[in-house]
Amino acid sequence: MKNNALKLLSLALIVPLMTACPKGKKEEGPKWSTEIAEEMELYLGEVLPFVQLNEETMYHDYSSDYEASDNVGVYFIGDDNENNVVADYGTKLEEAGWMFTDDEEGGYYSKEVNDFELVCSFGWYEATDDYEAGNEIAVQCPIYVEPVTEEALIAAGYQKVTGWPSEDVTEVLTSSYDISPISASAEWFTSGVRFIEGMFGDYYGIFLAIHSDVTEEADTAIVGSGYYYDEDYQAYYSTDDEAMIAVGLNNGFTLFEIYGPYLQPEQGEVASETAKQDGSIDVAFTFAGNLLDGTSYEETFASTSASLTTAKGGNSNNAPTYYDSGSSLRCYYKNTITITAAPGLTINSAVIEVGFVKNLNANDMTASSGTLTSTGTAAPATITISGVNAVSLTITVGPNASKGNIGFSSITVNVSSAR
Repeated sequence: MKNNALKLLSLALIVPLMTACPKGKKEEGPKWSTEIAEEMELYLGEVLPFVQLNEETMYHDYSSDYEASDNVGVYFIGDDNENNVVADYGTKLEEAGWMFTDDEEGGYYSKEVNDFELVCSFGWYEATDDYEAGNEIAVQCPIYVEPVTEEALIAAGYQKVTGWPSEDVTEVLTSSYDISPISASAEWFTSGVRFIEGMFGDYYGIFLAIHSDVTEEADTAIVGSGYYYDEDYQAYYSTDDEAMIAVGLNNGFTLFEIYGPYLQPEQGEVASETAKQDGSIDVAFTFAGNLLDGTSYEETFASTSASLTTAKGGNSNNAPTYYDSGSSLRCYYKNTITITAAPGLTINSAVIEVGFVKNLNANDMTASSGTLTSTGTAAPATITISGVNAVSLTITVGPNASKGNIGFSSITVNVSSAR
């Protein structure tokens, strides 16, 4: 876990604040996956020119650069590859509006995006005793949008809470992490538990802010709970290195970040059934509030009377993924959802609640049986599939699209005995 080297205190604020950055130039032909393109837009404000990296060994991540100043971060993407595929990347950057500046170290490319100067370097590296040969592109960019304020926290999705700082967080800090509560009569803010995805592992973290300088008190409490401080990563680690706590100060706010296995939330019950007066059964598959944030799902959710299976379908890059933002299971273009009735039962109809759409209309999907109608093309919308009369129903999202996704909050199917 320590290999991650991410100083996520800064990311706790920058991730939500930078979502408002304008989108970058659209690429023609081969392009980054939806996940990577959205990641670049999030951290850089635009999508970098595409280059065909080795998909089997490709990595991508964002890290604060702890060897540089506190307001500089690095986004990097690369692969293990015997072939140099970035030899002409400078030309692609210039075509995308980047400027080359020559210096004693061989020069660099830069571009101003959203009033910030992005600096890009790239290269192919020969194999060493420690690393495989490969390509890497790195972009150095600011990570703090602005000094922390109450308005900035709320705009970033934080909620004001009371106590230390609320019952659920206190439980995590005192029992799971064995941290004594910090006595501070000040306003607390929390973003709640979030999913953190990195090249060295995926974790759940919680981000807190208190409108007071209690850094010294926090340091004492954390050390007193058995954590040790790592100078290189500027964070506290548990003795088993499974949990991490970081404390920082920004504009009078003490920022806390805590992540590790103890924050892994439990998945809720997705499937439920309701008997109808006509003898049929409504089987509801409710994703909102039951799935885990940032988690991809290629699996089957089963109930007594029906099951639902999610799959990539014709999309080789993205599987259906649940996000708390929008409270929906985002199915990317060409992803499929298949509902199958239990033996002896037939699917009569289905009702889909759409909670999120991007680059597609809410009704941009097909059904293997029945007639599809929609209350609208934007979220929220309700999609009804009537006259199914089949033992299985496959829904395909954006079958003719090359980008975009639709977020499903729930799908309810009505089943009855086969006639």
